[in-house]
Amino acid sequence: MKASIITSVRAEALFVSYLQPSDCPSSRQVRSEVLQCVGRLGAAGCAALVAQEYGEHPVEATVRMRWATAMVRAAYPAVERWTLWPSNRDPAARRSRPASRAGATPPKDRPPTPEASARRAHA
Repeated sequence: MKASIITSVRAEALFVSYLQPSDCPSSRQVRSEVLQCVGRLGAAGCAALVAQEYGEHPVEATVRMRWATAMVRAAYPAVERWTLWPSNRDPAARRSRPASRAGATPPKDRPPTPEASARRAHA
């Protein structure tokens, strides 16, 4: 899932939460409330409530969404792409694994070991 979509879902969850800008919530409170709202309503439920609020009070909803988005961005710092996949930062992680590991297909010039045959028979 793209980071922008995740940020949007989090902002919608904070938007429909009980937290108010006047509460001056900490990052921990924002993360906790986002987790609770998404758990309780789901992403679609949060989006539906946001849409309802925009329909009823568009000006106020715009102000609250700006606040929610700013709070989410502050509470969830951006993660660089390279930190998510070890193969992008560690050349050793890109090396292929040896063929001798368990479950690997033996080379064609060698017959399979009895242990490998037994594992396949039980699988």
